[in-house]
Amino acid sequence: MPQLAPRVIVIGVLVHNQRLLAMRVSDPQGRLIGARPLGGGVDFGETSSAALIREFREEIGADVIVSTESAMFENLFQYNGAQKHEIVVARPVRLREAALLEQERFEINEGDGVVFTAEWFALEDLRLGRPPLFPPGLLDVVESWV
Repeated sequence: MPQLAPRVIVIGVLVHNQRLLAMRVSDPQGRLIGARPLGGGVDFGETSSAALIREFREEIGADVIVSTESAMFENLFQYNGAQKHEIVVARPVRLREAALLEQERFEINEGDGVVFTAEWFALEDLRLGRPPLFPPGLLDVVESWV
């Protein structure tokens, strides 16, 4: 069934040592096509801050402090042959447990059995599009927050 309305998601911008924590975005054949900061859907009646706290706990078992700053993007794209439409709220976050900043990779198990990998991407590489950062335009905002 096609998506009938934009999906509202929130992503947490976590930068440490000029590196951004983001999930690897792959095509159906498993090839890396981009990166997107951790986060997910905002449930009805849930604030973007509460959703981000919930998502970080679910995805990497971490408690975060969410900044009051935010940026919003409208993201229209094709994925796996389907048209997608997202309203993306980006918010800077900090980890409460600093030791997690030293972990190089995180395995994220979604409820549907899909496993994603999150890792640290150098801002310098992202500037060069290696890999592209989603949603488009996010890197400019990330750099303004660093």
